[in-house]
Amino acid sequence: MGSEMSTYRIIDYVRRATSYVAVFSYRGAEHQVQVQATLNTDGTVHVEHTKNNISRSIIAAREDIDRQTPSNAGSLIGSTFDVNENPGDPIVTDPVDAEEL
Repeated sequence: MGSEMSTYRIIDYVRRATSYVAVFSYRGAEHQVQVQATLNTDGTVHVEHTKNNISRSIIAAREDIDRQTPSNAGSLIGSTFDVNENPGDPIVTDPVDAEEL
């Protein structure tokens, strides 16, 4: 997790929230994060701190995506199958580690 290099693009500044909206690509899809800007005492944006906040937010978003999506989730997409007329009862078991298979 987290080892895939990402670039991001700032697409908006939300004045009411003093935040930036950034888009990034990960696992073949585009995602958005909205991140609070860090301000200097004079009210200007602290660019480096804000960029670091955006990076941390993207890393957290990628980790969340990885937690939600099993690595083989796309393996059935686009496939055609015959209906199993006798599928039997669903098997209820605890998830098995891939190493145990």
